[in-house]
Amino acid sequence: MTKTDIISGWGSAIGDNISRSAPLGSGCRLSTTSMTSTEARLSQRGGGTASDLFVYIVTAGTGTRNLTVRKDGVDSAMTINITGTGEFTDSNTLVMTSGSDFEYETLGTTTGHALAGYGCAFDRTIGKSTIYTVFLDGHDTDPAGRANITGYNKDLISVGTNGITFYSGGTFSNGVIFCSSHTENQNVTLDVNGSTSAIVVGITGTGEFNDLDDTVMSAGDEIEWEHTGGTGVTIIESALLEWTSDDDDILVMALDSVQRDMLSGDYSFIGGELTDTTTILTRQHNIFNAISIKDYFAHIGSANASADTEFTINIEGSDNSVLQLAINGGTGRFEDVVGTISLTSGDLVTSHCSAGTANAGTDGLGVSLTYPAKSAHSQGIVI
Repeated sequence: MTKTDIISGWGSAIGDNISRSAPLGSGCRLSTTSMTSTEARLSQRGGGTASDLFVYIVTAGTGTRNLTVRKDGVDSAMTINITGTGEFTDSNTLVMTSGSDFEYETLGTTTGHALAGYGCAFDRTIGKSTIYTVFLDGHDTDPAGRANITGYNKDLISVGTNGITFYSGGTFSNGVIFCSSHTENQNVTLDVNGSTSAIVVGITGTGEFNDLDDTVMSAGDEIEWEHTGGTGVTIIESALLEWTSDDDDILVMALDSVQRDMLSGDYSFIGGELTDTTTILTRQHNIFNAISIKDYFAHIGSANASADTEFTINIEGSDNSVLQLAINGGTGRFEDVVGTISLTSGDLVTSHCSAGTANAGTDGLGVSLTYPAKSAHSQGIVI
């Protein structure tokens, strides 16, 4: 069964006249990054068609601003002219061939626009199902550490603390790293359960480096990027993986190297960067296709959550108790692998800290998604 990728990002302020670029993949961030267009362009292995570009603007600035999907460094017809607040969409499509570089870019004369989220759907045609992109935004690899495979990882977490459990087995392939500054050769590896896998990306200079080997993993395995460090300054801007699930579920995660203190009333994306805000409109995602959502989890890293802390999937502004996590003041991984919610096209979904009188130090949130059989009119999903 061919699936539709989750390709999404998180914004914040873009309050200057400088163009901004970010990789096209789960968790990419587009705000005040210094990433250039060349640094954001990561080669994908499977072909497909991108569609349904959208952006949600929280605050309107002055001047003009466009959001564009680019292929091999050239603007495509997938472009949105931002003219105010709310959600803006584009109905154009873009065919991606194997090996194409692609990215998001904003450009304009604006001062003060603020994004909540943006993304597009991507229908795969060559054997891959999901693209995961971790956005490192100029991280020096000298200290040894590990990074999530998606989300925003400006600072790496120490070895052994950053593995993300997958609920289904599958195959990872096409590890891609972009290095912007290089003083010594280093390896960045995909680790499974703390051990090096077949995917080892050797960095020998600046630019894009990849490893096309496949790594098969089983349900319950923990996955993360690792580098062993060195003595020179080697800067990584972004990393990409492609993943095919055995059971056609796709895991989406909101992850960050910075722990977020969630309190009752806070909302977060369920994919991309982990965030906390009391404004629900800035953290909702629009569903472009009928799907099922399940396997809701939260990872609590510090024991300051109150005994009544709960996380709940929120749909169209209402909490749905079918998927709910009782944290009970503890730490570690909390999950609901029983409940399943069916979503329809147009639903707005977010994760809600629905109860709690003390902050829950949260490292990550996530869910699994099950797609229906692909039809000729499948529009996919953006999470």
